[in-house]
Amino acid sequence: MSELNFSSIFALVIGIDQYEHMNQDEQLRGAVSDAATVAEYLLDTLHVPEDNVKCLFNNQATREGIIDTFRNHLTLNRDIQHSDPIIVYFSGHGDQQKAPAEWHSSDGMTELIMPADASFRQGEDHPLDQDYKHGIPDRTLGALVHELHLMKGDNITIIFDCCHSGSTTRGRKVRARYSHDSNAPPIPANLDENIVQHVSLQSSPGRGISTGRRSFGRFQSPSQVHSLETHVLLAACKNSEWAQEVGNPDGTDESSCGLFTHSLLKSLQECDLATTSYLGLMRRIQQHAKRFLSMQIERFPEYNIEEQTPQCEGRKQDRLLFRTQYALSRGMIQLRRDPTNNTFQIKAELGVYVGEMTNVAEPLARLVATEVAATESILSFPNTQPVIEIPQFAYVVVTKYTGYSLRILVDEKIEVLPEWTEVKQKLDSQQITIVWAKPSEPADLVLIPTDEGIKVSRSEPSLIQLGPKPLLLEKGLSASELARRLGGIAHFHFHLQRHNANSPIKNQIGMKMIELKAGPGYGWGRRSYVPAANSQVDLFDGCLSTGKVAQLDSDPDKRYGLQLTNTSDWPLFAWVFYFDFEDYSIESLYEPPSSSGNAPLVTGKTLPIGYGDAGTDPLRVENDSDAERQTGVFMLFVSRSWVDISHITRGSISATEIGGQGFRKGDKPVEPASNVWDVLLVGVSITQ
Repeated sequence: MSELNFSSIFALVIGIDQYEHMNQDEQLRGAVSDAATVAEYLLDTLHVPEDNVKCLFNNQATREGIIDTFRNHLTLNRDIQHSDPIIVYFSGHGDQQKAPAEWHSSDGMTELIMPADASFRQGEDHPLDQDYKHGIPDRTLGALVHELHLMKGDNITIIFDCCHSGSTTRGRKVRARYSHDSNAPPIPANLDENIVQHVSLQSSPGRGISTGRRSFGRFQSPSQVHSLETHVLLAACKNSEWAQEVGNPDGTDESSCGLFTHSLLKSLQECDLATTSYLGLMRRIQQHAKRFLSMQIERFPEYNIEEQTPQCEGRKQDRLLFRTQYALSRGMIQLRRDPTNNTFQIKAELGVYVGEMTNVAEPLARLVATEVAATESILSFPNTQPVIEIPQFAYVVVTKYTGYSLRILVDEKIEVLPEWTEVKQKLDSQQITIVWAKPSEPADLVLIPTDEGIKVSRSEPSLIQLGPKPLLLEKGLSASELARRLGGIAHFHFHLQRHNANSPIKNQIGMKMIELKAGPGYGWGRRSYVPAANSQVDLFDGCLSTGKVAQLDSDPDKRYGLQLTNTSDWPLFAWVFYFDFEDYSIESLYEPPSSSGNAPLVTGKTLPIGYGDAGTDPLRVENDSDAERQTGVFMLFVSRSWVDISHITRGSISATEIGGQGFRKGDKPVEPASNVWDVLLVGVSITQ
C-alpha cells in the first residue's frame, strides 16, 4: 500500500451487542468485535492518533451518548480543520418504522439506528408512550451530518453495518442486525425537533444553481442521511435485505462477524489507498462478500443465509478514499470480463454505439463493440490484434460517439481566421462527431461573425418553438477556449436529442411540477416544504404528453417540487436533468442514490423531488437576466436497470472548467427486461 498520511482522520466508532431492553435472542454477537476491529485498523494500519478515534461500545452507546459524542467529538471539535477526513461507523441493530405524515416520506417509512437503551416492549420494557425511547431516525442523523458538513466540509464517510427490514434471528450462527418492536407507539412528528431546528438555523437561506443564471435555484444541499451531496455512505445491504452476522473465517463456533464489515476490512487491507476510489472499494467489497457468503452457505447449509449486496451512495463516489481528490478512473467505464470467450461487458448509458473504444493515453488494448444494447455492450478484441491479459480492474473510455452527429454551418469569414484550423482539429478529435455542413445543406448550428465575436444560431427544427436566443462567443477567445465552448455546445445537443423511437413506456410515466409551501417545522437540516394547497395544479400543464412549451412565471419567493409517477409493470430508475439554453449548462436535479440498490420509482407510487425524503431540494423559478424570457428543457430519463449518466451534467460553457465528468459503472447483473428505457422532455419558457 502506498505511504499516505492519515493523521488528520477523525472517527466515531459505535458497536452494540447488548441492548438493555431486548430479549436474549435479539442480542448480537459480533457488532462490538467488528467496531473494535475497525478502530484497530484506523489506529494500527492507518496510524490515526488515538485521540482522534472515539469508540462507544454497548452501554456507552445510548441515544444521548451517540448524539452528544457525534456533536462534541466531530462537529464542535476545534482540532478538525475544514475538509479533514471524518469517518462515522455504526454496527448494531437497525429498524424501520412508519414515519409521521409531516415528514413526507416517499414510502411512508423512516429508517432508524437503535441505541443500546432503546425501548423494546416485546421484551421486559413497558414504558408509557411519552416515556418510550425511539431509535435515532434518518431525519435526525441527516440533520447531524448536515451540521457536520456545514462546519467541516464534505470529506465525510458514513458506514452502517445494520439493516432496516427483514426478520431478526436466523439461527445460531446467522443473525440479522435488525430489530423491530411491533408494539412501539407512533414516532412523534417533533422527535428531535431541537436538533433539526438548530441545524436549519445555521444553514444559509438559499443559493442559486447554474441552470439558467439561477432560472431554477435550490436551497442548500439536503441533510438527510441519504443526501447525495454531503457525504459518501457505505451500507451493508439493500433496504430489502438483511445485514447478517456469520461465523468468522477461523471456523470457531462462538465467534461472529458482520459479513459487510469483514468484507470491508479485507478490501481496505488489499487495495492501494493512494489510487482507490469509494466506488472501486465497493466493487472489491461486493466481490469479497459474494465469496464469503458462498463459503458460509457451504459451511452451514442448515441455516437460511440470505443474499446480501453492500451499497455505496453519494455523488462523491469517484473520490479517492478519505480525500477530496477524484480518482484517475473518473470518467471511465469499468470492464467485466467473460473468461470463457475473451469478451468484456460494460454497463454504460445510451450513446455507446458499434465502434472502437480505447484509452486516451497508452492503451493496453483496442476493443470493438460487437454487441450493443440500450444500457450495455459486449466488447471483443479485433481480429487484427492478439488477445492479451487485461487486469481485473481495467477501464475503457469512449473516444467517439458515432450514432449521432452535430451539423454545423460555418460562415466563410470565420473559416479564414488564423485560429480556425486549430479549432476545427480540436473539435474533430472530441467525442461528438461534427459534420461541417455546406451552405445548401441543413444545419443544427450556424456560426456567424459579428463585431463582438461569433454568434451561434440554433436552427434545429425541434427547438424552433422554444425560440432560444443566439449565443455570442466573444471576440478574443483562444483557439483552445473556442473549441472547448463549441465542444460544450455539441455535448449539450448530443444529450438533448436522446430518445427511444419505440417509446415503450412513455404513456406510463408522469412528471408534474407543483408549488410547495413551508412546512410546519424544520426537517433534514433546513426548513421543510410540503405540497401547497393548489398542488393538484400541474405547472407543466400537460406539456409532457402534448410536446408544447410550458409557460412559467418568474417568482424567486416561491418554491416548487416535481412528482414522478410510474404505472408500468416495472420499478424504474429515474434521472431528471435541466438543459439551459442561456448558457448551455446541464444540471442534475435528481439521480438514484445507488447503483445496486432498489429502483426508487416504484410502480403505483409517487417519487417526490424537492420535498419529502428523496434527497433533493426545492426548486425556484427565477429569470434575473435582461431578457424578457429564458428557455430550457426538463429531461426525465427512466430505465429498468441502473446506468451511470451523471457525466451528462455540465456547467456553463463560459465557465473556466466544464465539470460533471463522472462515468461510473455498476456491477448490477442484467435482469429480464432490463433494456426497457425511455426519455421524456418538457420545454419551459420563464417570463419576467
